[in-house]
Amino acid sequence: MKIIDFFTAKPARFFLLAAVLWLGLMCFFNSKDIGENGFSWHDILVEANGMFFDLLVFGILLSVYEALREKKEKIERLHEEIDDYRGWDEKEAMFRIVGAVRRLNKLQVSNILLYRCSLRKAHLQYTDLRGAYLVMSDLRGASFEFTDLRGANFQHADLRGANFRGANIQGADMSWANLRGAVFAFALHNHRVTESKTHLFDRISTNLQGVNLHGAQVFKNWFEKIEEWEVIGFEEIKEKYQIDEKGILRLK
Repeated sequence: MKIIDFFTAKPARFFLLAAVLWLGLMCFFNSKDIGENGFSWHDILVEANGMFFDLLVFGILLSVYEALREKKEKIERLHEEIDDYRGWDEKEAMFRIVGAVRRLNKLQVSNILLYRCSLRKAHLQYTDLRGAYLVMSDLRGASFEFTDLRGANFQHADLRGANFRGANIQGADMSWANLRGAVFAFALHNHRVTESKTHLFDRISTNLQGVNLHGAQVFKNWFEKIEEWEVIGFEEIKEKYQIDEKGILRLK
């Protein structure tokens, strides 16, 4: 394995070594066949041409393998970093976890295991957390503005005061989560037009279609608030759930 790692770490080493060995062998075997015409350089060049094509194809495959391996190792290290700070109720731990989340996003990873993490007032806006696992996490006052949270699991999470303006929460599971004070209002997304220096705004509503809200804790006037906020899926929620005397959403 050490030999393989040596060459795959620097594919150029392998290509150079293979080319030198192959040419050396071709020269050696062709030198045995001197005959009337002497050295058969034509055969050497033909073989070398085929060899370099084979090496090119193999080099591309090896480079892809190396890139995928490095990406996998980075992802594993970032997940380990999150595990190291899981359960820590410190600002430094929160910053470390948020940083790991953003770096995982750059590696096209969204379904991150963030259960039992302390992320109070964390800035997670504009992140991709599709399919993320946030069960029993402390997310009080966290910002999820314009965040993609489709299919995320927030079961039993503390979301009091969390900001979901313009977020896409379609298909997420928020059962038994504490949503008191959480904001699901629409947001204005700023676009700048370069030529006229004019600022235009897109009105983006929070998407709660298909969200599991059974057992979630809300205020008594929550239905009125999400209607006022123009939440996508409001009619579906009001038709499906009712708020009991304790402010808990129950299926009708």
